Amino acid sequence: MGVVSVYKNKWVGSHYGINFISASTTDKKDAIYTWAEIDKHTKEDDAWIVVNNKVYDCTEYMELHPGGVDSILINSGGMDSTEEFNAIHSTKAHKMLAKYYIGTVDLSSPKVNADAADMPDLVDETS
Repeated sequence: MGVVSVYKNKWVGSHYGINFISASTTDKKDAIYTWAEIDKHTKEDDAWIVVNNKVYDCTEYMELHPGGVDSILINSGGMDSTEEFNAIHSTKAHKMLAKYYIGTVDLSSPKVNADAADMPDLVDETS
């Protein structure tokens, strides 16, 4: 027999002396995430965004993003960033998202945060 484990979302192990690493433990088209699960990914080394009910892991792209890391982090986690993303990104940026696609949102799950479009603008009113 063999030994199988999951490492970085991939099956790894050996079977009858043959070592292997699978493409992925889940088919990206079939992965469904609740808002609560999405909300766990809000850090620079682990950031997910939701656009058009699709979930994207933007972690790899953080340092390359022209708007900086913070502009992704402010929209990451358990909120829908569709309106804000669509308002400021080009067709090229929309096409680039496909590379980071990891699944879809479980629309029956309750939201844990307000959507980016519903958040108040941050304005310094002290001056």
